[in-house]
Amino acid sequence: MTLNFDLIGVFLAHTLIALALGLVIGIERQLGQHPAGLRTNALVCLGSALFVTMSSTVAGQDNTRIIAQVVSGIGFICGGAILREGITVRGMNTAATLWCTAAIGCLVGIGSWDLALIGTVAIVLAHFLFRPLAHAIDRYTQGKGETELLCEVKIVCLKAQEEKVRALLLERVRAAKLRLQGLALQDGQRADHVEINVHVFALQHTDEAMNDLVASLASQEAVDRVSWGRAH
Repeated sequence: MTLNFDLIGVFLAHTLIALALGLVIGIERQLGQHPAGLRTNALVCLGSALFVTMSSTVAGQDNTRIIAQVVSGIGFICGGAILREGITVRGMNTAATLWCTAAIGCLVGIGSWDLALIGTVAIVLAHFLFRPLAHAIDRYTQGKGETELLCEVKIVCLKAQEEKVRALLLERVRAAKLRLQGLALQDGQRADHVEINVHVFALQHTDEAMNDLVASLASQEAVDRVSWGRAH
């Protein structure tokens, strides 16, 4: 079998560029301790690029057909990132980011590396610029038609790491400008685990702050599970 070095070169270039751009997006997500971080975004970008590259260089098919299939396929991954807890839906931002990352991979796959780079910069800037803007709007609207709600956070973690997890929890509560109402400890179902029950006051429209709080705690190795809901 004769090696097609031109084809190998195209695949190698697309692979490296897709990984690099997905890595840039993933680093921002990882720094924020979001569920879909560095590896997920890099792989989504790489997979999209490889499918599109394969369709045009190997199979000789129309790019638009395989791109349409990539869009459908990424929908299943995004659907898995969206979770519903009672009346709260979380993971929308993660799903939207993965959707955009797949688009970057498709641009790399068709050889539009310059457009892919511009798109990557736009995605990262959207996170860095719009997050403080959203928080500023939240602060501006505090007390304007909104009421404080009591929320309960339940954390199950290793008993040996309870003090560390509790310190992180209190730090995140202060950073999110939530008002601590109470904290209680009780033994977990397993002997080496403990359950931390925390009650905090949050404004009605600050579900994102609660979701970020839970996501940052869930990323800790010592934490077995964490959830939040409205306290009755």
